Amino acid sequence: IARAAAVSYTLPGDRSPLPVENAALCEAILKLSVYHPPAELLPERDLERFAGKFAVSSWYYDCCMQLLILCAFNPTTLAQVVWDTLPLMRALLTTCVTGSFPENVAGPGGASGAG
Repeated sequence: IARAAAVSYTLPGDRSPLPVENAALCEAILKLSVYHPPAELLPERDLERFAGKFAVSSWYYDCCMQLLILCAFNPTTLAQVVWDTLPLMRALLTTCVTGSFPENVAGPGGASGAG
């Protein structure tokens, strides 16, 4: 991503160095942050119950930064999907565009800060 961002100024016309056609990339990137507990910490029945429910926060925010960069290069495709489906990313995009953090970030359930 960093390399593509660096060459974006040298591309002629409206060519994007990071074209994204498939919005499933968002989910794939965010899945990189999912926490998988070691099998020896939990009984096997609990491993299935907790699978995919938690994320490592530092990894999650790294994934959000990668998505933000990809959204900057694909505003009409990827950014629209991210805006519609991820409230935290909507707040991050708003912050980047306006320079101020929105006071109320409501998720699908109306809870503040959901995302």
